[in-house]
Amino acid sequence: MSDEQYAGLIARGVAKINYYTALADAAAGAIRQATREDRLTYSTLNGEVSRAVRTEAERVIRTFGGADRGPEVLAECREWQEVDHIVLFNPECDGTETARLFAEGRRVLGAIPGVRASRPAGRLPRMRGSRTGGSGRWPEIA
Repeated sequence: MSDEQYAGLIARGVAKINYYTALADAAAGAIRQATREDRLTYSTLNGEVSRAVRTEAERVIRTFGGADRGPEVLAECREWQEVDHIVLFNPECDGTETARLFAEGRRVLGAIPGVRASRPAGRLPRMRGSRTGGSGRWPEIA
């Protein structure tokens, strides 16, 4: 479809447009270009694909009238449901190292878009019984 056709749909009230194929085509084009230029390292391909997808996404957001509308859109959106995610962790180290690990975990989790808070709950009791196979440790999650 052309940009004009998409714009016409939006003007008529279409609020959801699946643009995946065009973004995948932009990524494929970046890979083809890098291949022609014999630049086939993972880092190069990853960077070129990211750049191509970002450029096309920015272009259509502007073309379809979505640029600079963040505050307006956020004012109309309902909040996401709060979700608790629990990370079970019993460190085998002293209190100073545990504090350092918790601080690093909060830093890493806090850098993830959408994470609003990270609160350590303290050490968990050792488990006993059949769920741990008698090891006294929490089961590994694959």
